[in-house]
Amino acid sequence: MKKTLTVIVLGLALAAGLIRPNPAQAIFCSNCSQEVMEILRHVETIAQFAEEIAKLEQQVSMMEQNLRQLPNMLKSNPVEGLNKLAALTNQAATLRADQNTMIQVFNELYPDQSQFAQLAGAGDAEIEAANAAYQKNYDDWSAKLDTGIMATFQVTGRQLQEMSDSGQLEGYISNLLQTPNGQEQALEAGNQLAAMQLQDSMKTRELIATMAQGQALKDAKAEKRDEMSQEMWKAATKSDKLKNGPKNSGAVPLY
Repeated sequence: MKKTLTVIVLGLALAAGLIRPNPAQAIFCSNCSQEVMEILRHVETIAQFAEEIAKLEQQVSMMEQNLRQLPNMLKSNPVEGLNKLAALTNQAATLRADQNTMIQVFNELYPDQSQFAQLAGAGDAEIEAANAAYQKNYDDWSAKLDTGIMATFQVTGRQLQEMSDSGQLEGYISNLLQTPNGQEQALEAGNQLAAMQLQDSMKTRELIATMAQGQALKDAKAEKRDEMSQEMWKAATKSDKLKNGPKNSGAVPLY
């Protein structure tokens, strides 16, 4: 994980122009969306990072709304409901991976700005420990998700994604629901899977919202400090001491 995050940090440094690009370098996250990986390559400031996290929050919020509608859909139209659940499950896996990666990268780059109070002024070991704890939380969630997928669809999460991508999922679900026992088991497990994801999405959205709001506030304070610094500099450069000081034919004017 530390090695992976180091590569991501290098990618962010490249985007910020801190070092020259190396075509062989790449950011690696097997479960992340291409959009997030592209964002991580080009993000340059805390403000940009907060903006992208806010977008992620909006996506999670929309998924949460859809999850709330699932119980009725599963009851009224099992095939359509399970198809919708499969799509939302695949989306949840991607969004959770995106969130996990973005927060850990943020912790690496801006420990003093992190939403985790213990990271303020932390060294590499403390940051790595915090990220390891967060990664464990993500791994535990992924294991529960895989168990729920297997109970509902009788396939692994990867197989579910592959069937969805290939257009075979609807036919598979129709066959799964052909027998009364199969339908009852799938719908019961499906409701449990939907409930688990709804609960997790609410926690995820709360964490992302807290992080985004916190960064927006810090950015506003930083911007105010910058404005004050600029005013102080202007005042200093217009002082009589600077204007009327000893002449130096080779000096560059300060105004």
